[in-house]
Amino acid sequence: LRDWAPEHDKMGKGVTLTAEDLKVLKDILNRMEL
Repeated sequence: LRDWAPEHDKMGKGVTLTAEDLKVLKDILNRMEL
């Protein structure tokens, strides 16, 4: 994963996350059981 930009809505490469991206990321984090 890349570092978050100060705006917290874009990744270091400048790609804005879509709702689907956030859903996938959330699912991954949930499986990690942090």
